[in-house]
Amino acid sequence: MIPDKPIVLLLIDDDEDDRDFFKIALADINLEFECEVAKGAKEALDMLEKNEIKPDFIFLDLNMPGINGRVCLKRLKENPATEPIPVIIFSTSSELADIKETKAMGAMSFMTKPPSLAQLSINLYNFFIQQLQN
Repeated sequence: MIPDKPIVLLLIDDDEDDRDFFKIALADINLEFECEVAKGAKEALDMLEKNEIKPDFIFLDLNMPGINGRVCLKRLKENPATEPIPVIIFSTSSELADIKETKAMGAMSFMTKPPSLAQLSINLYNFFIQQLQN
């Protein structure tokens, strides 16, 4: 099932290369996306609080300066306006403890940043196809 409107994403990641790779990988998927980026949790939380964006999904890096991903996830899930938005942790970590902790905090899914752009495209494609089938 192909959605009748673009899928709106918010990517929260302090690494410019990771943000660029994410957007390139999205372009490889045969779906329409609107991808907003925030360079950190404070910027993202401000955007959401001001209703500058109403994302369908939030992709959140864990290791960021200032407000880290865990604190950001906690704030997202404590706020009634953002609590229902599915949050996907998008991190270099593949530690089971990080996966369990963030899912217990309310993250919908955990995606480890892969070593290649091709693999990222595949991972995102598989994720969105699964979501559209539900």
